[in-house]
Amino acid sequence: VLTPGSNIDGRGAVGDPAWRRFARANGAALLGCHFADARPRQREIYTRAELGGGPALLAALAAWAKEEGEATLAAAPLLLWGHSAGGQFNHAFALWRPAFVVNKGGYYGERPPSAAAVRVPGLFIIGGEDLPRRARAIRRIFAAGRARGAAWVLACEPGAGHEERGAAALARVFF
Repeated sequence: VLTPGSNIDGRGAVGDPAWRRFARANGAALLGCHFADARPRQREIYTRAELGGGPALLAALAAWAKEEGEATLAAAPLLLWGHSAGGQFNHAFALWRPAFVVNKGGYYGERPPSAAAVRVPGLFIIGGEDLPRRARAIRRIFAAGRARGAAWVLACEPGAGHEERGAAALARVFF
C-alpha cells in the first residue's frame, strides 16, 4: 500500500518500476492511495486512520478483492509504505490495525502503541537534513514504542531532507 505525502495522489506510484519489481518478486499486489482532507490543513485529519481513511482503505481492498474475484486479497497482510503525511497515516493505521513503515512524517498523535502494534515490525526513517521538529517527533514515537518492547528500527538518511530519495529502496529491503 503506497501512501504519499500531504494530499498527494499516489495512485500512479503503482507504475514505478522498482515497486513493480518488488511486487513481482514477492507475489504482492500494489495499491496506490489518494487521501486528502476536504479542506487543506496544517495537520491533515486524514492521517488519523481510525477517523475514516483506515476504514476507506479496508473497504477499497474488499471492493478490489470482489472485482478481481480474489477473496484473499481483502484479508491479505499489508505492507504500508508512506512518505511524510503518508507515513503518519501508516503509523495511525498500525495503531488501529498493525502494519507499517514511517518515512519522514512530522505530526503524530500522543496515543501509545497497543500490544498488537508493538508486535508488528516497523521502520522509521528520518531525513538527516529534515526539520528538527520532524526528527524529534519521529524519535519520540519510536522511543515510546521501543520502551514497550516494539519490534521497530530507526534509520537516518544522511544528506536527505523531507524528500523521499532513497527511503523507498530501504523500505523494500525492510519488507
